Amino acid sequence: MRKLRVVVRRKKKTWVIHRKGKRIIAHARKKTWIAERPDLGTPGRGKKVVTKLRKGLMTVVAQEMGYKRVSDIPYDKLDDYARRLVRRYGAKRAFNMVNIQVVFRKRMRNSAKLKFEKIRDYIADKYGKELTPTKAIRKWKSMSPRARALAMPGGAI
Repeated sequence: MRKLRVVVRRKKKTWVIHRKGKRIIAHARKKTWIAERPDLGTPGRGKKVVTKLRKGLMTVVAQEMGYKRVSDIPYDKLDDYARRLVRRYGAKRAFNMVNIQVVFRKRMRNSAKLKFEKIRDYIADKYGKELTPTKAIRKWKSMSPRARALAMPGGAI
């Protein structure tokens, strides 16, 4: 886990401590100091939920096309790459693989992020029916409105 260096400031200057019936006044020695704490991510975003990555699965398909990495593929060949990815791993797995790459590059300003977003959007547009959980939707639609409200307040399809 990545560590962050933060500056910590002491709020109080003195403390009163009672030991063996005596009153001791303890004074702060330093006002500020640098401490390391684990990186917890962006505030308010909740727990990081990303499926396990397996290294090199997407690169293999790029190498079959004659490129060293996915980021080396030109924009006009990305649709062909997405089709090959779906043919090899299936629509759902391919979408998840590309989506993880988009999430990892969320705050980056490089062209690789845009390429992965284009691949993800292509897979979502062409293979959208394979990505939706049809059983769950069918069950949700077959529930009565009251049961649906109990299961998830405010939920609607």
